[in-house]
Amino acid sequence: MDKGIARKAISIVSLEKRDRANISREDIVNILVFKRKMLKEESANRFIDECVQNGLISPNGKKFQINFNVSGVQIPIDFSFTEEELFEENNEGPSLLDRLLEIAVLSGKMTKKDALTKIKNYLPNLSYVDNNVKLLVMLNDNFLNTKDIRKEIEKNLTEIILHL
Repeated sequence: MDKGIARKAISIVSLEKRDRANISREDIVNILVFKRKMLKEESANRFIDECVQNGLISPNGKKFQINFNVSGVQIPIDFSFTEEELFEENNEGPSLLDRLLEIAVLSGKMTKKDALTKIKNYLPNLSYVDNNVKLLVMLNDNFLNTKDIRKEIEKNLTEIILHL
């Protein structure tokens, strides 16, 4: 399941409810199936089950608690999706930035928020350098092990150069 689309769909349901932190199965079905016509009725239960499996929502009695910050999800005005897009397997894994932030958090030296604020101020003269590179350098300067990610980046660069 595409977690980005699922987050947006859950956010739509949450924004239409008074109790935004807790939504029920009926809320999801009513809003996504009948009101917005984004899902078919037979797909709604599969959507809910996969959201629970992926940790986007968790059961809380008869309702579901949302496990992410709904206000942080940007939903375009013309947001739509097909069920094929929603339920396709996304095997890409976490992005490079997410993996670098995970290294920072697991070190115990900083939180994700701290790391993101530090890279904004880190190497201010290099404002055009990608944040992934800045974060990688900052983690390396803090003596955190980024060896596997550096090898992966080197491998990808080598493949790109060989194909030129």
